[in-house]
Amino acid sequence: MLRTPPNRRSRHPKTSRFTLAATSQIGLATLQKPENVPWPQMLLGRYALGQVGVYWMLLATLFTGVMTFNGGFATASRFLYAAAREATLPAIFARLNGRLVPYTNVIALALGSAAIAVIVYATDGAPILILVGAVLEGLIYAVAGLCVIQLRRRQKTADRPFRIPLGWTVPILAILVFGALGLLAGVTSDPPVVPLAIVVVLFFASYLYVKTVVPRLKAKEEARRAALGSRRPRRPQPAAAPVPAPAADAAPTPSPAPAPGAGEG
Repeated sequence: MLRTPPNRRSRHPKTSRFTLAATSQIGLATLQKPENVPWPQMLLGRYALGQVGVYWMLLATLFTGVMTFNGGFATASRFLYAAAREATLPAIFARLNGRLVPYTNVIALALGSAAIAVIVYATDGAPILILVGAVLEGLIYAVAGLCVIQLRRRQKTADRPFRIPLGWTVPILAILVFGALGLLAGVTSDPPVVPLAIVVVLFFASYLYVKTVVPRLKAKEEARRAALGSRRPRRPQPAAAPVPAPAADAAPTPSPAPAPGAGEG
Protein backbone atom coordinates (compact mmCIF):
# COMPACT_ATOMS: atom_id res chain seq x y z
CA MET A 1 0.00 0.00 0.00
CA LEU A 2 1.33 3.40 -0.93
CA ARG A 3 1.43 5.93 1.84
CA THR A 4 1.55 9.62 1.20
CA PRO A 5 4.16 11.53 3.20
CA PRO A 6 2.70 14.42 5.17
CA ASN A 7 2.85 17.83 3.57
CA ARG A 8 4.69 19.91 6.10
CA ARG A 9 4.19 23.15 4.22
CA SER A 10 0.41 23.05 4.52
CA ARG A 11 -1.28 21.70 7.62
CA HIS A 12 -4.79 22.38 6.36
CA PRO A 13 -5.98 20.12 3.50
CA LYS A 14 -7.41 21.81 0.48
CA THR A 15 -10.58 19.75 0.73
CA SER A 16 -11.40 21.38 4.06
CA ARG A 17 -11.92 24.69 2.23
CA PHE A 18 -14.58 23.14 0.04
CA THR A 19 -16.12 21.48 3.11
CA LEU A 20 -16.16 24.78 4.96
CA ALA A 21 -17.95 26.49 2.08
CA ALA A 22 -20.50 23.67 1.75
CA THR A 23 -21.14 23.56 5.49
CA SER A 24 -21.58 27.32 5.68
CA GLN A 25 -24.28 27.04 3.01
CA ILE A 26 -25.99 24.34 5.09
CA GLY A 27 -25.90 26.54 8.18
CA LEU A 28 -27.10 29.60 6.25
CA ALA A 29 -30.08 27.71 4.83
CA THR A 30 -30.90 26.34 8.26
CA LEU A 31 -30.81 29.75 9.91
CA GLN A 32 -32.97 31.33 7.21
CA LYS A 33 -35.58 28.58 6.80
CA PRO A 34 -35.14 26.02 9.58
CA GLU A 35 -38.39 24.21 8.74
CA ASN A 36 -37.58 23.52 5.06
CA VAL A 37 -34.07 22.08 5.09
CA PRO A 38 -33.12 18.52 4.06
CA TRP A 39 -30.55 18.14 6.86
CA PRO A 40 -32.26 16.50 9.84
CA GLN A 41 -29.33 16.98 12.23
CA MET A 42 -29.93 20.73 12.13
CA LEU A 43 -33.58 20.30 13.07
CA LEU A 44 -32.59 17.90 15.83
CA GLY A 45 -30.16 20.46 17.28
CA ARG A 46 -32.76 23.22 17.02
CA TYR A 47 -35.48 21.25 18.78
CA ALA A 48 -33.06 19.95 21.43
CA LEU A 49 -31.02 23.04 22.33
CA GLY A 50 -32.56 25.89 20.35
CA GLN A 51 -30.27 28.18 18.40
CA VAL A 52 -27.24 26.85 20.30
CA GLY A 53 -28.05 23.36 19.02
CA VAL A 54 -28.07 24.61 15.43
CA TYR A 55 -24.55 26.02 15.82
CA TRP A 56 -23.45 22.87 17.63
CA MET A 57 -24.69 20.64 14.83
CA LEU A 58 -23.15 22.98 12.27
CA LEU A 59 -19.76 22.56 13.93
CA ALA A 60 -20.20 18.78 14.12
CA THR A 61 -21.18 18.70 10.45
CA LEU A 62 -18.08 20.70 9.56
CA PHE A 63 -15.68 18.30 11.28
CA THR A 64 -17.52 15.28 9.91
CA GLY A 65 -17.40 16.74 6.42
CA VAL A 66 -13.66 17.37 6.64
CA MET A 67 -12.99 13.77 7.68
CA THR A 68 -15.33 12.43 5.03
CA PHE A 69 -13.83 14.47 2.22
CA ASN A 70 -10.25 13.69 3.21
CA GLY A 71 -10.95 9.98 3.52
CA GLY A 72 -12.99 9.97 0.34
CA PHE A 73 -10.32 11.74 -1.68
CA ALA A 74 -7.57 9.47 -0.36
CA THR A 75 -9.55 6.30 -1.05
CA ALA A 76 -11.05 7.29 -4.39
CA SER A 77 -7.77 8.58 -5.80
CA ARG A 78 -6.00 5.31 -4.94
CA PHE A 79 -8.92 3.34 -6.32
CA LEU A 80 -8.61 5.13 -9.66
CA TYR A 81 -4.85 4.57 -9.56
CA ALA A 82 -5.29 0.81 -9.02
CA ALA A 83 -7.89 0.64 -11.80
CA ALA A 84 -5.50 2.42 -14.18
CA ARG A 85 -2.73 -0.02 -13.26
CA GLU A 86 -5.10 -2.85 -14.21
CA ALA A 87 -5.80 -1.13 -17.57
CA THR A 88 -9.47 -0.47 -16.86
CA LEU A 89 -8.90 3.30 -16.86
CA PRO A 90 -6.62 5.43 -19.06
CA ALA A 91 -2.94 5.37 -18.14
CA ILE A 92 -2.98 9.03 -17.15
CA PHE A 93 -4.66 8.03 -13.87
CA ALA A 94 -1.66 5.84 -12.94
CA ARG A 95 0.79 8.76 -12.66
CA LEU A 96 2.45 9.56 -9.36
CA ASN A 97 4.29 12.66 -8.24
CA GLY A 98 7.44 12.81 -6.14
CA ARG A 99 5.44 12.15 -2.97
CA LEU A 100 3.82 9.01 -4.43
CA VAL A 101 0.45 10.77 -4.72
CA PRO A 102 -1.75 10.12 -7.79
CA TYR A 103 -2.05 13.83 -8.42
CA THR A 104 -4.02 13.45 -11.65
CA ASN A 105 -6.76 11.61 -9.79
CA VAL A 106 -6.84 14.16 -6.98
CA ILE A 107 -7.19 17.01 -9.47
CA ALA A 108 -9.90 15.17 -11.42
CA LEU A 109 -11.85 14.38 -8.25
CA ALA A 110 -11.56 17.97 -7.03
CA LEU A 111 -12.80 19.38 -10.32
CA GLY A 112 -15.62 16.84 -10.53
CA SER A 113 -16.71 17.49 -6.95
CA ALA A 114 -16.64 21.24 -7.50
CA ALA A 115 -18.70 20.92 -10.69
CA ILE A 116 -21.29 18.73 -8.96
CA ALA A 117 -21.42 21.16 -6.03
CA VAL A 118 -22.04 24.10 -8.36
CA ILE A 119 -24.77 22.21 -10.24
CA VAL A 120 -26.45 21.13 -7.00
CA TYR A 121 -26.30 24.65 -5.60
CA ALA A 122 -27.62 26.23 -8.82
CA THR A 123 -30.48 23.75 -9.21
CA ASP A 124 -31.21 23.26 -5.50
CA GLY A 125 -30.81 19.56 -6.13
CA ALA A 126 -29.34 18.42 -2.82
CA PRO A 127 -32.32 16.13 -2.07
CA ILE A 128 -31.98 14.54 -5.52
CA LEU A 129 -28.28 13.87 -4.90
CA ILE A 130 -29.03 12.32 -1.51
CA LEU A 131 -31.71 10.07 -3.02
CA VAL A 132 -29.35 8.98 -5.83
CA GLY A 133 -26.92 7.88 -3.13
CA ALA A 134 -29.72 6.03 -1.34
CA VAL A 135 -30.69 4.20 -4.56
CA LEU A 136 -27.09 3.20 -5.20
CA GLU A 137 -26.67 2.04 -1.60
CA GLY A 138 -29.76 -0.16 -1.78
CA LEU A 139 -28.72 -1.64 -5.13
CA ILE A 140 -25.23 -2.41 -3.81
CA TYR A 141 -26.65 -4.62 -1.07
CA ALA A 142 -29.15 -6.20 -3.46
CA VAL A 143 -26.36 -7.05 -5.92
CA ALA A 144 -24.32 -8.48 -3.03
CA GLY A 145 -27.17 -10.93 -2.37
CA LEU A 146 -27.23 -11.88 -6.06
CA CYS A 147 -23.49 -12.47 -5.98
CA VAL A 148 -23.84 -14.85 -3.01
CA ILE A 149 -26.44 -16.89 -4.86
CA GLN A 150 -24.37 -17.00 -8.05
CA LEU A 151 -21.26 -18.09 -6.18
CA ARG A 152 -23.17 -20.89 -4.47
CA ARG A 153 -24.48 -22.05 -7.84
CA ARG A 154 -21.18 -21.91 -9.72
CA GLN A 155 -18.85 -23.11 -6.95
CA LYS A 156 -20.84 -25.77 -5.17
CA THR A 157 -17.78 -27.74 -4.07
CA ALA A 158 -15.69 -24.76 -2.93
CA ASP A 159 -14.37 -24.78 0.62
CA ARG A 160 -16.49 -22.49 2.79
CA PRO A 161 -15.09 -21.69 6.24
CA PHE A 162 -18.31 -19.82 7.02
CA ARG A 163 -21.84 -20.74 5.94
CA ILE A 164 -24.85 -18.43 6.10
CA PRO A 165 -27.62 -20.11 8.08
CA LEU A 166 -30.96 -20.90 6.40
CA GLY A 167 -29.39 -21.37 2.98
CA TRP A 168 -30.60 -18.88 0.38
CA THR A 169 -33.06 -17.20 2.76
CA VAL A 170 -30.74 -14.39 3.85
CA PRO A 171 -29.50 -13.49 0.32
CA ILE A 172 -33.06 -13.51 -1.04
CA LEU A 173 -34.28 -11.31 1.82
CA ALA A 174 -31.39 -8.91 1.19
CA ILE A 175 -32.31 -8.69 -2.49
CA LEU A 176 -35.99 -8.05 -1.77
CA VAL A 177 -35.57 -5.63 1.15
CA PHE A 178 -32.73 -3.49 -0.20
CA GLY A 179 -34.04 -3.62 -3.75
CA ALA A 180 -37.39 -2.32 -2.54
CA LEU A 181 -35.72 0.40 -0.46
CA GLY A 182 -33.64 1.49 -3.43
CA LEU A 183 -36.67 1.63 -5.71
CA LEU A 184 -38.72 3.55 -3.13
CA ALA A 185 -35.89 6.08 -2.73
CA GLY A 186 -35.84 6.50 -6.50
CA VAL A 187 -39.53 7.16 -7.02
CA THR A 188 -40.45 9.24 -3.96
CA SER A 189 -38.66 12.41 -4.98
CA ASP A 190 -40.06 15.68 -6.24
CA PRO A 191 -40.09 15.52 -9.26
CA PRO A 192 -40.60 11.73 -9.08
CA VAL A 193 -38.42 9.04 -10.67
CA VAL A 194 -35.53 11.46 -11.26
CA PRO A 195 -33.04 9.68 -8.91
CA LEU A 196 -33.91 6.30 -10.38
CA ALA A 197 -33.51 7.66 -13.91
CA ILE A 198 -30.08 9.05 -13.05
CA VAL A 199 -29.00 5.67 -11.65
CA VAL A 200 -30.26 3.88 -14.78
CA VAL A 201 -28.31 6.28 -17.01
CA LEU A 202 -25.18 5.73 -14.92
CA PHE A 203 -25.65 1.97 -15.13
CA PHE A 204 -25.93 1.93 -18.92
CA ALA A 205 -23.00 4.33 -19.29
CA SER A 206 -20.88 2.02 -17.12
CA TYR A 207 -22.03 -1.01 -19.12
CA LEU A 208 -21.07 0.62 -22.42
CA TYR A 209 -17.71 1.67 -20.99
CA VAL A 210 -16.91 -1.86 -19.82
CA LYS A 211 -17.97 -3.40 -23.14
CA THR A 212 -16.33 -0.91 -25.51
CA VAL A 213 -13.53 1.04 -23.82
CA VAL A 214 -12.03 -1.47 -21.38
CA PRO A 215 -11.14 -4.10 -24.05
CA ARG A 216 -9.24 -1.43 -26.00
CA LEU A 217 -7.36 -0.34 -22.91
CA LYS A 218 -6.50 -3.97 -22.12
CA ALA A 219 -5.23 -4.60 -25.65
CA LYS A 220 -3.17 -1.41 -25.59
CA GLU A 221 -1.60 -2.33 -22.26
CA GLU A 222 -0.77 -5.85 -23.43
CA ALA A 223 0.86 -4.46 -26.57
CA ARG A 224 2.88 -2.01 -24.48
CA ARG A 225 4.10 -4.74 -22.16
CA ALA A 226 4.98 -6.99 -25.09
CA ALA A 227 6.98 -4.21 -26.74
CA LEU A 228 8.70 -3.42 -23.47
CA GLY A 229 9.64 -7.06 -22.99
CA SER A 230 11.09 -7.38 -26.52
CA ARG A 231 13.23 -4.26 -26.06
CA ARG A 232 14.59 -5.33 -22.71
CA PRO A 233 18.03 -7.00 -23.14
CA ARG A 234 18.37 -10.49 -21.86
CA ARG A 235 20.51 -11.05 -18.84
CA PRO A 236 23.76 -12.91 -19.63
CA GLN A 237 23.91 -16.42 -18.30
CA PRO A 238 26.57 -16.92 -15.62
CA ALA A 239 29.62 -18.87 -16.90
CA ALA A 240 30.13 -22.34 -15.52
CA ALA A 241 32.82 -22.63 -12.89
CA PRO A 242 36.00 -24.35 -14.26
CA VAL A 243 36.80 -27.80 -12.93
CA PRO A 244 40.14 -27.69 -11.09
CA ALA A 245 42.86 -29.91 -12.65
CA PRO A 246 44.57 -32.50 -10.39
CA ALA A 247 47.94 -31.48 -8.97
CA ALA A 248 51.04 -32.92 -10.69
CA ASP A 249 52.71 -34.13 -7.45
CA ALA A 250 49.61 -35.75 -6.06
CA ALA A 251 49.92 -39.46 -5.35
CA PRO A 252 47.97 -41.65 -7.77
CA THR A 253 44.90 -43.20 -6.37
CA PRO A 254 45.46 -46.95 -5.97
CA SER A 255 43.13 -49.09 -8.01
CA PRO A 256 41.06 -51.61 -6.09
CA ALA A 257 42.40 -55.17 -5.99
CA PRO A 258 40.62 -57.63 -8.29
CA ALA A 259 38.24 -60.04 -6.63
CA PRO A 260 39.46 -63.63 -6.41
CA GLY A 261 38.10 -66.00 -9.01
CA ALA A 262 35.81 -68.92 -8.32
CA GLY A 263 38.66 -71.55 -8.70
CA GLU A 264 41.18 -69.77 -6.56
CA GLY A 265 41.58 -70.94 -3.04
